[in-house]
Amino acid sequence: MKRLNKKILILFLTVLLSGTIVYADTRAKLPLKTMASPTISIEKAAASYESDIVNVENGRTSGNLKSVFTLQTNGTDDDYDLIMTSVLESAEGPESAYGLSGTTPTLLFGNTTNLPSSTDVSNAKAAGNSNCNVIAYPINLIVSSPVTAVYQKNYSSYGDCVVVKLNGSKATSVMQSVSSIPVSGTYIIGQDTAGTYKTTVTFTAVSKL
Repeated sequence: MKRLNKKILILFLTVLLSGTIVYADTRAKLPLKTMASPTISIEKAAASYESDIVNVENGRTSGNLKSVFTLQTNGTDDDYDLIMTSVLESAEGPESAYGLSGTTPTLLFGNTTNLPSSTDVSNAKAAGNSNCNVIAYPINLIVSSPVTAVYQKNYSSYGDCVVVKLNGSKATSVMQSVSSIPVSGTYIIGQDTAGTYKTTVTFTAVSKL
């Protein structure tokens, strides 16, 4: 009788132990990542005013000419050089159309049919009075704080240009408005041939990466 009880006890303990399940607290982590590279969008704004009529008696316009660009970016000034350039065609080829009258930056317009010489362009850049078929007008650069826009002469590899700094801003507009009154000496009836006078303004983001 004692032997039978022993067998039953062993059998019972075996069944009890084999029915016990132990669960471990485990988990696996899988980080998922995406990378957003610096990017920028620049567009010509509808507020730009691209043509005007010159008063042939004094070279004045209505004062409506302006180049307006809008900008959006997820980057910073460390990612891009933001450069506004202007070019006119001279008899010798494309030339920068920025100049200075005292400390005021100017924008030059060249006759598209009777191209000015490079010498005439240089004279108008310096606000001289011997510059056939090229007319200079003072410009005003308009941005909203903290953005800055400053004319720079011979800036880095870009030459004469306007340098824009975002200073933390992610969206802004940049306006370059043209005065209605030409720089003295750059419009003279006897030396500026009738026709179309033109300059091309370009706003560029150059990656530093």
